[in-house]
Amino acid sequence: MSVKFETYKYNNDEKRGMQMNHKIVISGILTLTTIFLAGCADDGGEAGPEIVAISPADGAANVARTTNVLVQFNEPMDKSSCESRFGLFVGDLDTIPADIMGRMHGEFTWNADQTVMSFHPDSLLMDSTMYSIYLQEGMMAKDSHGDGMMISGMKRHGMEMTDGIISRFTTEKTSLPKILTVYPADGASNVETTTAINIEYNRSMDAESCESRFGLHEGELTEMPMMGMMTGVEGTFNWNSDSTMMTFQPDSALMDSTMYTICLMEGMQTANHDGTMMLSGMADFGSQVDNGIFATFLTK
Repeated sequence: MSVKFETYKYNNDEKRGMQMNHKIVISGILTLTTIFLAGCADDGGEAGPEIVAISPADGAANVARTTNVLVQFNEPMDKSSCESRFGLFVGDLDTIPADIMGRMHGEFTWNADQTVMSFHPDSLLMDSTMYSIYLQEGMMAKDSHGDGMMISGMKRHGMEMTDGIISRFTTEKTSLPKILTVYPADGASNVETTTAINIEYNRSMDAESCESRFGLHEGELTEMPMMGMMTGVEGTFNWNSDSTMMTFQPDSALMDSTMYTICLMEGMQTANHDGTMMLSGMADFGSQVDNGIFATFLTK
């Protein structure tokens, strides 16, 4: 059995008809694709929440130690979802601890329309120190049941991480408090038994923190008394008008020809609580111990 194949040749009219049909099919495909993509673009509705500003800004320097951290959003936000995804850390972070553990303690407040979140640290920020603000994606708009804030809504305000951003700032270098004079001076002799003890500072000081870290003791001490047990000789404290000179007047005359020890413990605070006395601020005025100095004198 033999099979015969024949070749059919299209005439010009038939060729033009087929070309026209191909164009119609391709045009239809392109139209459907355009409609599909447009529908996908509209599917998300309005843009999600975004961060408008962070204060202090990323890279800010000389920030006041009393500063609060503010985060401004482009729409009212859900408080709980934002506060749980915020953390302020001491140091230059490049990774975030699990569950944001180790963040500083503090209090959150919001403005009336819930577009600005403020974080108030429980304690004064440290001097000349870098801090890292962490914000995690997933913060929700108020009364929203959709997706939370994506990384695209915050990345202009800090270093981008896998699930959020880190924004850093550095605090100011303040003038730390230090002692200028101690009277009687360390090693003094023939001191009057009616003498008062004077401590002069370079800044206005907080009376309570200074008085609780001062003590006058009979004899030569070898260890700093514990807080709450600093008092030895009973007496009264007085201060000058600008709180830079503390005077301790014993209630009764000191004993003749007796060694006394002035105890000064580090940790005394400035009047506005923006500086803490370190050992380096008092070391020139007595013998150093672990957490302060002893200045001794001998009465007549």
